[in-house]
Formats: sequence, C-alpha cells, structure tokens
Amino acid sequence: MGDLDRIKDFLVDLKTDLQDYVDKYDFLVPFQPDMKFYFVNAWDEVKITFDQQIMRDDEKLLFRLQETGLTGKQFDLKLRLIEKTRIEYYVIVNEYSSLVRAYQQEQNNDRKSALEKLLKILRQMAIGAKKALLISNDIPLSSLIQAIPLFGDSIAEFKDAAISTLEDT
Repeated sequence: MGDLDRIKDFLVDLKTDLQDYVDKYDFLVPFQPDMKFYFVNAWDEVKITFDQQIMRDDEKLLFRLQETGLTGKQFDLKLRLIEKTRIEYYVIVNEYSSLVRAYQQEQNNDRKSALEKLLKILRQMAIGAKKALLISNDIPLSSLIQAIPLFGDSIAEFKDAAISTLEDT
C-alpha cells in the first residue's frame, strides 16, 4: 500500500471517529444536550471536506507528505499510536454495552446498584478514551494541513470543538 493510500485510510478512520462522536453524542456529552444540534449540522458540512480529500489523487502531494513526516516509518508510528488508542476506546464502549445489557436484566437491587456505579465509571472511561483518540489524531492531521494548506481547517476545528465538549463532562 502506497503512502497516498495510507493517507486516505487515515482520513477514512478519522472521519469514522468523528462520525462516532456525533452518533454517540448523547452518551459522550450528556451535560450539553443543547449543543448536539450544532454538532450534527456542522458535521454535515465537515464530512464533505473528508470526501473531497479522500477522492483526491495527487502524486505531487507525496513530496510534501515526506517533508511533514507522513510517509514511511514516521507515519507508521503515528498510525500505530492512533490505532492503539482507537482499540482502547472500542473495548471500553463494548464493555459498557455488555454491562448495560446485564443491568437491564438484573433483578437484585443491590447488584443493580453496583452495576449502575460501574456503568458511570465505564462511561467516564469511554469519554476519556474518546478524547485521547481525537487528540492522538492531532499530529498527523496538523502535518496534513501543513502539506495541503486550507484542506483541513474545518476538520481540525470540528475535532477540537468535540474535544472541548469532552473536557467539560
């Protein structure tokens, strides 16, 4: 797989991470329900930028990507760090979902109360993991914006706004 294909994969994964944020907004940002409308509407515009960049085929871009560390082993390291964080987030979300099912089926009030406390802890862990995942995309996204001026400003700003809501919870 070439470096341009890996950039496209990075963008697809980042798009998926941000779509997940929008889809799970009520779970991740329970204390700011009034902001969901704005994030959903903004996301409709931002994802168009992703689609335009993902479709782009520009061999001249390769040199600029090399200059910013978005090729070869440097890029491998950045992608691996992001993937590790992504896996941690999804493991926590899956555990949370399993615990929700157990909570719904539990009849014993003492156990239900204990499960409720665990759910709150797992939710906080999921919020922290999502924040870490979005932050882990900063380095390659910043490098990509440097290589392709004006491309990612709206993406970076949307991602930063999402991170700021996660800090408030």
